Amino acid sequence: MPPSSRRTAATRPAPRRSPVSEGLEAKVPDPHEELLDDGAAPAANTRSSRRLTATSAKVPSTRGSRPLTAAEQEQKKANFRWGMKVAVLLVLLIVAGAAAFWFFGKEDPRQRIAAAALADGKAYVEIIDQALKNRQPDRARSAVSAGKKAIEIPALGNATAPDPKDPNLAGVAYGLNAVELEQKLNGYSEQIAKLERDIKAASSKQRVIDGFGKLLEYSDEDLDKFTKQVTDFLANPVEPEAGPRPDYAADYPGLIIDVQTQVAKIDAEKARRKDAVTKDQEEKAHGEAEVLVKSERFKDALDKLDEYTKKFEKADFASIRTYITDSATLSWNQAKARVASLMVDYNAPGTAPPVAAAALAAARKRLGEVIERFGVETIVTEAKDALGKLPDK
Repeated sequence: MPPSSRRTAATRPAPRRSPVSEGLEAKVPDPHEELLDDGAAPAANTRSSRRLTATSAKVPSTRGSRPLTAAEQEQKKANFRWGMKVAVLLVLLIVAGAAAFWFFGKEDPRQRIAAAALADGKAYVEIIDQALKNRQPDRARSAVSAGKKAIEIPALGNATAPDPKDPNLAGVAYGLNAVELEQKLNGYSEQIAKLERDIKAASSKQRVIDGFGKLLEYSDEDLDKFTKQVTDFLANPVEPEAGPRPDYAADYPGLIIDVQTQVAKIDAEKARRKDAVTKDQEEKAHGEAEVLVKSERFKDALDKLDEYTKKFEKADFASIRTYITDSATLSWNQAKARVASLMVDYNAPGTAPPVAAAALAAARKRLGEVIERFGVETIVTEAKDALGKLPDK
């Protein structure tokens, strides 16, 4: 059959729509495509064939789909309700998370203050350690005081056993940390005191060692003073002027030995000076005076010297007299220092009654020895006044 004309194709009525063709797209005829007779399908390899195939593969319109059954409608509603529940649950979770973050993430000002105070206290611990390492007891002691002041605040329970009901307390854990830090700070007291004793002992030893280099320069009076200084150091290297302290002497055996090995120099110098005395009576008077001075019988020594002066008017006993009076003054000063040290022990808070009683008894005994032995009126008067001021018990 000859191909139909364009007029014939244009006037041909449209084919009836079928359910299968509902989803097909309407296509504008391509002027370059050749129309076929009687609506015949294009060849398989033509462009319109490919379009028709692709268009027919599309899902049919819902207008042509079957209505949902009751079960399917119920399932659809159930799915919708489930989706709403999930959405509500997500909203609740978000709100709860925000509330928890606000409640638990909010910083308690007490905890902030407590944490800062603990940090300050720990910083002072580092300062103390460094000060002890550098042999700076004063700096270490100041840091201990500052550290305790930093943590003894209400937010930390004043560094005492924390009370969970205390409204000012930042938390029991903070309070316990403060207590531990307070104990650590208090533990430095003995270390600092020991360092102070070490420094004093080293300084006292150096003064004595320096004195041995000046023996030839000393007058007889100065030599006797230096001799007493050495004796006092050997009895108490930390505080020689305060009287004997066997415990301190035991703590510094090395320093004691360093000084003891040079004591012979003093004896040698005294022997040399005695050899230089040209007059027998002066040497004899000096020897007798020295014996009496060592036993603290200063008045007896002066009386003996007066006897020599009357017998040997040409002899010069002035230096011996000065030696006796200066020795009396020096011994009295030492006795007063000893009594003062004992009374510090007596009056110290927390001193056990037996220890306090022993300290008071020793102070009374020393003043009694001064009154009994010295014989120098001015010194005896002072000793009696001091004895009268001591407590009875």
